[in-house]
Amino acid sequence: MKKLLIFSDWYLPGYKAGGPITSIYNLTSLLYNTFEIYIVTSDRDLGDLHAYDNIPLNQWVKREHINVYYVKNSVKAPLVIYAILNEKNYDAIYLNSMWSVKYTLFPLLYLRFSKLKNVVIAPRGMLKSSAIKYKESKKRIFLFLLIKTDLLKSITFHATDEQEKADIKMIFPKNNIQQISNVPSSPIHEIIRTKKVGACNLVFTGRLHPIKGLDILLKAIKNITHNIHLEIIGPIEDKEYELTCKSIINTLNPNATVNFNGSLPYEKIIDIYRKSHVFILPTKGENFGHSIFEALLSGLPVIISDQTPWRDLKQKKVGFDLHQEEISSFENAINFFANLNNVEYNHWSQNAKVYAVNQINKTDLKNKYTTLFNL
Repeated sequence: MKKLLIFSDWYLPGYKAGGPITSIYNLTSLLYNTFEIYIVTSDRDLGDLHAYDNIPLNQWVKREHINVYYVKNSVKAPLVIYAILNEKNYDAIYLNSMWSVKYTLFPLLYLRFSKLKNVVIAPRGMLKSSAIKYKESKKRIFLFLLIKTDLLKSITFHATDEQEKADIKMIFPKNNIQQISNVPSSPIHEIIRTKKVGACNLVFTGRLHPIKGLDILLKAIKNITHNIHLEIIGPIEDKEYELTCKSIINTLNPNATVNFNGSLPYEKIIDIYRKSHVFILPTKGENFGHSIFEALLSGLPVIISDQTPWRDLKQKKVGFDLHQEEISSFENAINFFANLNNVEYNHWSQNAKVYAVNQINKTDLKNKYTTLFNL
């Protein structure tokens, strides 16, 4: 069986990084009986000061059907990564980030002198213009160095949709780009919800960062007269932005209530989804949007921006994809769902579930990823 080595800043039992962890878990669940899979990752979750409890560091750990190496956070980490790369004869290497120094740049530097040719990098939407503009100067310098040193000269890029393929091609026009959609999560058990006219429970799942658009959502709620409850799930990544959002919350009418949850494990997120009516994310850009897909899969209609692969949702009666800066459009969409009665709402809910399940059924992802790692 061929050996696939994956580098990722975060992996299970971490959950705070969200989509990148889900992407790798779903991928390994798809391919574990096709490849012998090894994952190299950090010893702690996003933003944590301490390593995971009861997990051995700097050694291979068996986790379900794969092997995981949790690298101890120390100055010796680069040497550990170098040793791992030389430890086995890997057939393919997959880098699950664009900007990671430890888990992208270091492996690329070492692999420059390797005979291994099958190296794939997944930018995970990080080459979108909207994503690059945050800390832009640092990212431009990083890209400049990667291009000038030819570290990515023979690298294959993995794009998850047409837009990401175009974003990659704009910066790396000479590289091989393979377009394969992300591996979706497995179907969630049926959830039965009840809803009253004039009330709506919303859920937002994403980092507290300007790119996710929480401020747009809060401004949209401001003038709504229906009873609105909003659950916010996700880590605080930008303290100044957090203060901006909380200042908007302080101006909301009493009919609107907001609850900050911070980061939550998957099981607790699903518990909140059970009590919610609509998922909402006015994001400036997603290359897939695992949280969007999982919301649909749980039967939640969605209100999102038009900067994701999930489009034409109104025609399918599963939600709305709206221009990110049009606050009034988000306000109207929330009002639409608030006005639905239980029968009308459950029609949209069932449509969302069926739509998501059909996305799983119509893709032959296993063969495509097997081909990707056998290039």
